[in-house]
Amino acid sequence: MFVLAVLAVMGWWVPFCWWRVLAIGGAILSLIPMVGFFGATKLLPMALDLVVLWAAVTNWLQPTH
Repeated sequence: MFVLAVLAVMGWWVPFCWWRVLAIGGAILSLIPMVGFFGATKLLPMALDLVVLWAAVTNWLQPTH
């Protein structure tokens, strides 16, 4: 799903308005197994997933005029 979100942001093959849903879905689907198999090696990927969720929820990608 992250690949589709990137394609949406770049405007290739996927409509731009889908990027938020795809990014949130990808972050959640990535976060669930990492929480289930928690360990020290999962901390950085979990933090990156949380940053992606924060960016999607707070409209971080929207242009500021």
